[in-house]
Amino acid sequence: MGADLVLMDIQLPEMDGITATKTLKNNINTKDNPIFALTAYAMKTDRERILNAGCDKYFTKPIDTISLSEEIDLFFTSDQ
Repeated sequence: MGADLVLMDIQLPEMDGITATKTLKNNINTKDNPIFALTAYAMKTDRERILNAGCDKYFTKPIDTISLSEEIDLFFTSDQ
């Protein structure tokens, strides 16, 4: 059985995506689910902060849907 993929927006209204990511990664039921960050935050320090929070991949908006689809395929077909 494969893991569920989470597409996480970082700028959410009530709980930001960093907090949501940490919450998911600290939960035994969701800790192994890959999380791909989709964000308008595009600075190098933003990327590091987001990946350090537990996101497995980082994409800046606007999202290139073809590249995103390819990255998803690569993530699930490569040895992680």
